[in-house]
Amino acid sequence: MEEKAARVKLGEIERKNLRRRLLRERRKFEKQLEQTDERSIEVLKANPVATSSHIADCIDNGEEEVMEKRRGTLQKCIDKCNQALRRIAEGTYGICCECGDPIPIGRLEAVPQTTLCVPCKNEKNSSIR
Repeated sequence: MEEKAARVKLGEIERKNLRRRLLRERRKFEKQLEQTDERSIEVLKANPVATSSHIADCIDNGEEEVMEKRRGTLQKCIDKCNQALRRIAEGTYGICCECGDPIPIGRLEAVPQTTLCVPCKNEKNSSIR
């Protein structure tokens, strides 16, 4: 894999632009997570008798479950951004974690937190079905 990794050279401008984009996306996800948490607090304050064990009774239509899933999804997005930022710092960003081939710049621009090239992503998707 080291031989293939040596062939990957993101330009300095591309790397900086992708890093900035990842930082913006991470901030966006963190803000959305904060808003989700604020909504949970609002619901608890609306019913002072509620405790964390009774929150499900306080929220209509399974809103607690929806908020919990949203929290999990947002945290995964934040984690993926952090992992991509770490790979940039380590110099391994833009290398497919499965096959070691370079990930095309177009894919990185479309999905900057990706760890897979298109063929490996397609293979992974087809094995899930």
